[in-house]
Amino acid sequence: DPRPWFNLTVCYRLQNDRAKAQEELKRFLLVYPSHPGARNDLALQFEARGDKMVAVSHLRRALDSDGGYLPARLNLIRILCSMGKGEEGTEHLDALSDDGYDVRALEKNGTLVLSLNDVVFYNGRAPQAP
Repeated sequence: DPRPWFNLTVCYRLQNDRAKAQEELKRFLLVYPSHPGARNDLALQFEARGDKMVAVSHLRRALDSDGGYLPARLNLIRILCSMGKGEEGTEHLDALSDDGYDVRALEKNGTLVLSLNDVVFYNGRAPQAP
């Protein structure tokens, strides 16, 4: 059962011990490589360090393991938008809408606000069209 070990990694993160959380997540993923929650959390670690490409890679792997894992999908959309990759982000927004979620996008004066069921999960620079 991976839950106790994964919960330990969450505890490290909540204690702001990022180094210990990341070290434990990497060890955890050696045993449970398809665990979407661990991939999501590791992605957030990389994003916090400014390595968005690695974060996106982990989020994609989380969704490959469990396409319905909502935290990974929302984080992927958010990071893609912050990187200016709106086209790929839109594909994931459409998938959420297809799954029955109320997805809304409002763009005004170069700012994009994305919400899911009336909860904002991205409020930042709008990606520019290619």
